[in-house]
Amino acid sequence: MYPYFSNSKEAEEDKTNILEIKTNFSYSKDLDDMYDDKDLDDMYDDDKTEEDLKSHIIESIKEAILDKNRNIDYYDRLSKKITDDKDRAILRNIYLDEKKHKSIFEKLYKLLTGLDAKFDKIEDAIDTDDSLAEQFLERIEDKFENIEFFRMLMSIFSDLPIRDLIYKVILDEQKHTQQLSNLYNKYK
Repeated sequence: MYPYFSNSKEAEEDKTNILEIKTNFSYSKDLDDMYDDKDLDDMYDDDKTEEDLKSHIIESIKEAILDKNRNIDYYDRLSKKITDDKDRAILRNIYLDEKKHKSIFEKLYKLLTGLDAKFDKIEDAIDTDDSLAEQFLERIEDKFENIEFFRMLMSIFSDLPIRDLIYKVILDEQKHTQQLSNLYNKYK
């Protein structure tokens, strides 16, 4: 994990407008040792070029945006299903954080491609017909996978402002995992 935020005044200014950041990609062989069976690592061989890495990062960010779209829809529907006001507020906050994360990844996508991240809505929305406990458990497992994916993604960037943004997403995802765990225990 990346246990700090950059402190320089310049980095703080860069965080406010990610579109102005020049990205420096790097890939370290040490990543192979850190993450043995992760999706990004499986994509790389010694002969992969920087352009291949950039292309895969762009696809990964696109997948993150699509996943955030599904989560936004899911948490919106689920918050309407819950009758307890405190629990509904927790799910609503997760919903708002997911929207914030989507915006971060859309900005990263635009930074890397120069294009707006406009994708068709995916039809395979998350099912809200299971029991609440089952839904919370599935979301907890999904959050753990997302955290590992975001850690991998963060490790690829060398720019501190971008790493800081992804780290903040990781912190939010960890907070959501704890909140969903509490909800799971309440509704099981």
